[in-house]
Amino acid sequence: MAFDRIGFLHLPKAAGTSLAAAVREAYPEEHRFGAWFDRCLYDGFERFDLMAPDIRERFYLGDGSELGGFHVIAGHFSYGTITRTLDPAQVFTVMREPRVRLLSHWFFWRSWPISRHQAYLPYDVQTRAMELDLAGFLRAPWLAPQTDNVMTRMLLWPNSHVRHDRHLADVDPITRWRIARRARSLTATLGRALPLEMGDRLGPTLSEWCGRSIVLPHLNRTDNSHRPHPREWLTDEVLELLDTRTTFDRLLWDDACRRQGLDPKETAHRTFQTYLAPG
Repeated sequence: MAFDRIGFLHLPKAAGTSLAAAVREAYPEEHRFGAWFDRCLYDGFERFDLMAPDIRERFYLGDGSELGGFHVIAGHFSYGTITRTLDPAQVFTVMREPRVRLLSHWFFWRSWPISRHQAYLPYDVQTRAMELDLAGFLRAPWLAPQTDNVMTRMLLWPNSHVRHDRHLADVDPITRWRIARRARSLTATLGRALPLEMGDRLGPTLSEWCGRSIVLPHLNRTDNSHRPHPREWLTDEVLELLDTRTTFDRLLWDDACRRQGLDPKETAHRTFQTYLAPG
């Protein structure tokens, strides 16, 4: 069965740019939605109208109901936005080992010149974040929408238990259980939820699912040349915070690994050690 409409729930720093490009190649003549973000990663911010026009146009601020005319919907959108006009079975996502994904996000932001961060003003979270060290970046509650179990937040947003100023680890045990159960339930409705670490099998798996040829580059190669040696930033506190900020996403990624015949514990260890290897 070939899908005439498809959605890509794009988790940041999980090879999504390559994946989105591959989807565009597979649907070259289709009507594609152009925005990059909805509100979920920017939860708590409302002054989008004050952004520079070229930045403002990257944001979609609706609930997804206007997207029924688009054949390809791909971006950093919540589950609710992307499934408003698509059946979840038409949507895929790709997850990356959660600690590595979060570290990649940190170093990606650190690689930007200050002018690029300032281009998003008055959204100043990025510029404020760059004043912090890595531990501070992981501790700050006002950074939660960008740093704390991001896959889980994209699935559940908006949700009264998922606040923009509080980490999910800080809720009570019953609420944590409910969040985990709901996130896993929603992930299970997607057409495909795949681990990036399946490597060369990722393209063929997506192609078989959607009925179009999805041609991907080699996705397991990590460029370490842009960041300092781990001894300069990988402290015991950072390791503990990485685990805490990825607890819920770990469950989702583990499930995805098992479905693809990967051992989550072994794959996580190998992936993390590969990321830490000096460039």
